[in-house]
Amino acid sequence: MSLFLDYARSTDLYRELCLSMDSPHGNLLERTSDETAEAQTEFLRWALMLAAPRGIIETGTNKGMFAYFISLVCPGAVVNTHDVNQECENQIAILNRHRCPPQAYFYLGDTRQRLYKRGPVDFAWIDGGHEFDVALSD
Repeated sequence: MSLFLDYARSTDLYRELCLSMDSPHGNLLERTSDETAEAQTEFLRWALMLAAPRGIIETGTNKGMFAYFISLVCPGAVVNTHDVNQECENQIAILNRHRCPPQAYFYLGDTRQRLYKRGPVDFAWIDGGHEFDVALSD
């Protein structure tokens, strides 16, 4: 396992995010194999280094692991994240209390109807509904 992944999984904030919401869904860092997590995080680190985004849209907030990941690799980026589950708003509140990332905005609702953003968008992480029509719409 990479040093980055070891570090990302070792912080108090990571543990707080893991424990603050019960979700059966997989996510970037927690509910996946070490091999998958390492492959995903290394690819994302490379893509984000190339993009150097200031503004990011995410579909599928879940436990807030992507926004947490962004706080580690793009600390100056603003994350606009969307989910149909109201409980996910708490995850973003936890991140904002820790100022990780510097600012994250949560939007409740179906992204097939509307995507919201504040500021520029230079990168998108489409990981909401995992059905074909939702991914295609996003």
